[in-house]
Amino acid sequence: LCRVVENLLHGTQPLTLIGLLTSYEKYEVHGLARLHSATLIDDDIVHAVVEVVGWTCVLLRDRYVAILDDSPVAWSVSGTLSYVGLGALAGAKPPVAILSDELQRALFAEQPGPQAASFLTLLDLTLNNQDFRKALVTAPAADKERLPAFSALLSYTSYLFQNAYRSTRASSYAHFTTLILLALIDDTTITQLICDTAAPVRFCRQRPPLLPTLLKPSRSYAAAILDICIDAVNHNLRKRLDVLFYRQNIAILTRLLEHLIKSRTKLVHHWQELWRSLLSFVRFLTSYPDELKALPDILNLVGDLVDLLGLALANGEAFMPDTPSFDDLFYKLVESGEALTTLRTAYGLAKPDEQAPINTLVGVSKHYQELIDEHHKGRGTTLSPKEVSKIIKMGYDTLPVAARDAQATTSRSRGPDGKAMMKRVVRVAVADAASLVG
Repeated sequence: LCRVVENLLHGTQPLTLIGLLTSYEKYEVHGLARLHSATLIDDDIVHAVVEVVGWTCVLLRDRYVAILDDSPVAWSVSGTLSYVGLGALAGAKPPVAILSDELQRALFAEQPGPQAASFLTLLDLTLNNQDFRKALVTAPAADKERLPAFSALLSYTSYLFQNAYRSTRASSYAHFTTLILLALIDDTTITQLICDTAAPVRFCRQRPPLLPTLLKPSRSYAAAILDICIDAVNHNLRKRLDVLFYRQNIAILTRLLEHLIKSRTKLVHHWQELWRSLLSFVRFLTSYPDELKALPDILNLVGDLVDLLGLALANGEAFMPDTPSFDDLFYKLVESGEALTTLRTAYGLAKPDEQAPINTLVGVSKHYQELIDEHHKGRGTTLSPKEVSKIIKMGYDTLPVAARDAQATTSRSRGPDGKAMMKRVVRVAVADAASLVG
């Protein structure tokens, strides 16, 4: 269907139709359309679909940008003159009017666009066809003015995830998109391609907290996915937490780290941002335990989070490229010692004397805090970060963590809510498909 569409943006409609067919009674029957997608081997069709996905993602992302333009502003003479009110001298374009906060909220609540319904087909192909998975991740940019389709997909996902809390519809599509990423990462061959392939990815920077600006825009897709999940955790914190969405993001992070550990892949990344995000999430969980404990599946989410931190702690040297990145994890655990203890108590994770992942984290924090306190005795000044880092290195030999190989875990993040979530997404997609053809 996509092969006969002259305008790539018009390819969204046939993709949406295929997605609706493959999703019909998804859990009751094994549909003909899904069987066909699983055996789809025509390279022309595969690459046509990948190209349509790329164009659709750019369109969906630009709808967010049109509401609040977060484009990076490069330095220029005309830009400087505009800043001081003399832009007319350089022929600079007048600045785009900024929408009011109220109008921005209303427009953001309408996102993503109805073209997102076509992602039903993207999920089906990603789940069932390895040739498509490979083409999606490795397809190059069609020309110098465009980015690869997978880069466009990750860019759109960044905007979607940061705004997932704005509506039930946005949340449904965000859940759905996490399944696409999980389907890719479940394939070891594809995950290695994700680690080895580099390209620029535009990230949503519409509101703080912001991740550091990259000196080199082109980097591993794996690093980009880590940042997307970090932003998802940072930007959707609410007392009425979307537990499933958070569990899916933690699952993506866990599976990526498991692959890096097994393959001994040293990934260049600002790891300190991941540890900061996860431990800030720990503090959020300890700030509102009464409200959050009433949410379904919250204990599994807390368990997933603790397991992820434990995995990184025990195997950090396998995937972090330098010692300072690993030291930073220990340093942040020391800073979060009280929060980790509170988390253990508030959510009933374990008794202090039990062998449990949370007790490993608490034990490491306590171990290093005692070393720091010992070195601080008799000193009137606070230890510098450099001195703390030195103490952390000294404490490795007595660290109460048994060395272990990375163990593949069966994530619980696609548990019993998965079926209900997919039915919800299909209903949303049907309404969006009607608006596309109407």
